[in-house]
Amino acid sequence: MSKHTRTYHLAGEQTRGLAYGPLSERGTLDGVLVRVGGKDDTVPVHLLDGDKVHICNANREVARRLAPHLFGAILRVHGEGRWERDQDGNWNLLRFDIRDFEPLEDVPLGEAVRRLRAVKGSRWQRISESARELHLLRGG
Repeated sequence: MSKHTRTYHLAGEQTRGLAYGPLSERGTLDGVLVRVGGKDDTVPVHLLDGDKVHICNANREVARRLAPHLFGAILRVHGEGRWERDQDGNWNLLRFDIRDFEPLEDVPLGEAVRRLRAVKGSRWQRISESARELHLLRGG
C-alpha cells in the first residue's frame, strides 16, 4: 500500500485526498511475536514491528504453531488484511487474519546481498551499490 499523500487544489483552496476502504487484500506482515493467547477459536496475536504493534488473529492450529516463537526471531506472517486509507493518504490496518508464517533468518546485510548475488540469473550480480538499491526497493 502506498503511503504517499495527494493534495488537491480547487479554486485556490487546498483539500485533502479521498479516503478509501475498507479493502481486503492478501499480504504479509513482519514482526516479533509478543502475544499469542485467548480462549476463543479466533486467537489474538500481536507482532511488534519497530515501535508499532500489529494486532492480528489466527485460528487455534496456527496459534499453537506460533507459540514457540514468542519473543524469538522476526516472523513473516501471511494472510488476509483489511485496510482503509484516510484522507491524509495513510493506510491503516483494521484486521489481519494469519493463515501461515515463517521465521526470518537474521543475517547481516552484506551476507544477504552475497546470497542474492549467488543466485544464478540474479540481477543483483550487476548492482554495485546494494544498500542504495535496497533503499529504492523499499520506497526511498
